[in-house]
Amino acid sequence: MQTFGGALCIAIAQNVFINKIFANMAVQAPDFSAAIVSVTGATDLRKIVPAEYLTGVIQAYSDSLDQCFYVAVALAALSFFGAVFVEWRSVKGIKLEMGGA
Repeated sequence: MQTFGGALCIAIAQNVFINKIFANMAVQAPDFSAAIVSVTGATDLRKIVPAEYLTGVIQAYSDSLDQCFYVAVALAALSFFGAVFVEWRSVKGIKLEMGGA
């Protein structure tokens, strides 16, 4: 479940980021292509984006990342409620015997 939860959270966060980058780019830098920003890494933004659009693009990118972190916090909070209902059992003193093949 831990691996599945991590993979699912990454997929959800990526979807939120892509949707929000297009929405935020329409507000912050409407004359620059959001598709270019969505496939460019954060470290290459300064190389690809012209100087007149750079401030708006960085703000849109930052706002989109904020939304991804909100998703992570919400899913972490939900996982707490799932963990509350797991029964606590002590494993002290239990001796495991190794079986041979």
